[in-house]
Amino acid sequence: MKVVHFTNNLSDGAGKAAYRLHKALLEKGVESLMLVYRGDCSDDTVIEITGGQSTNKVNKSNKDMLYRGMFSIPFYFQKAVWRLQFYRWKPSTLFNFNIPFISITKLHKYLHDVEIICLHSIQGLLSSSLIQDIYRVFKIPIVWTPMDIEPLTGGCHFNNGCKRFTESCGNCPQLGNERENDISRCIWSQKRKDLNDIPITFVAGSSWVLEHIKSSSLFGSKQTKSIFLSVNQDLFKKGDRETAREILQLPKKKRIILFGAFNLNDRRKGGQYLLKALKKLHEKIASHNKELCDSIILLTIGKQNDFNTNDLPFNSIHLGVIKDDKILSLVYQASDVLASPSTDDCGPMMVNEAYMCAILVVAFNVGVAPDLIKSNNKGYLAKNYCAEDFSTGLFHCLFREKDCKQDTGLELRNECWPSTQATQYISLFDELLANNR
Repeated sequence: MKVVHFTNNLSDGAGKAAYRLHKALLEKGVESLMLVYRGDCSDDTVIEITGGQSTNKVNKSNKDMLYRGMFSIPFYFQKAVWRLQFYRWKPSTLFNFNIPFISITKLHKYLHDVEIICLHSIQGLLSSSLIQDIYRVFKIPIVWTPMDIEPLTGGCHFNNGCKRFTESCGNCPQLGNERENDISRCIWSQKRKDLNDIPITFVAGSSWVLEHIKSSSLFGSKQTKSIFLSVNQDLFKKGDRETAREILQLPKKKRIILFGAFNLNDRRKGGQYLLKALKKLHEKIASHNKELCDSIILLTIGKQNDFNTNDLPFNSIHLGVIKDDKILSLVYQASDVLASPSTDDCGPMMVNEAYMCAILVVAFNVGVAPDLIKSNNKGYLAKNYCAEDFSTGLFHCLFREKDCKQDTGLELRNECWPSTQATQYISLFDELLANNR
């Protein structure tokens, strides 16, 4: 079986999740190839496809250089079109203008003998019209695993509570205008035209994503399957807390609350609610035992930017951006609880990773948290947007360990293993191929 994946990059959460699936399929004997916008990888099974560039260090003849140069011209033209759209509409958050950065001609050599196409995060890579062209030419099943809700909308990656994607978009609050027929309506209409009759199967990484797909006016009737995003169980596993803290040079006798994101100041990651919750937590603790306040530390990872912890009543430690999964797993193992106050998120992957490391999670009822925090012994699900209840969850997990001790049996966490994920995808592929014959 030969599978080709399309994704934007390998560095953010979505890219890492796609790459983990790709590697898991290879382990199962599937011939898997990744085509990406940005590679940053020496893996021969990953090809940086845009602009005629490639991460593979081969074929550097004059003929190949000319070939790459020819494809760079349309790439930069499309880039210019994208910039014009950006300056015209000025989206306040990440927005996909449905512009392809490659052509069907360039894809032929990668897709001519492929049996399954897997789409992940396709920002800056494919468009709905190019997906239509791919299906029209190759007539092979397409499996789409949304890493955010962009596939379901007129361009936005995160809807911030907006329900217009359940109708026909337009008057998009992220574009700062009140035009019914804005670019989001145009993109929504183009997606419906291009993709309505294509048999795309969606894979939801959480019940939250599944609910959004079912609510989508574009794809609500499409076949959908639920499969958790995977985490490397050889790295992300229960470890010795004291040893992890010693390696990371963290205080051994403190209670550590972990908060992380690519950008800590990203409002949808909920840092603003966490800061409020920590102040309320301080009030709760101080009313009982002021000395306990000194035992708590906020540990943060990611880009700090304007995320300000100076006014916190607790001490904090910032470790910066962590790219090495081995170090990241130690960060989880060193922590007492993961704070995941995301308000608009398909994951985040940190919840899956913390779950595999057997540490408690406090989260809003968003993304994958409701699926993995099924009872108080896994953590605490707080009322959405409620800092008071979030602080209650933190207090519960920090000081009532007997009531919320994490189960350690691997059989309770193998649903997030790469091998489990790959097996479920292969089963889906077999079903689709049988129906496609």
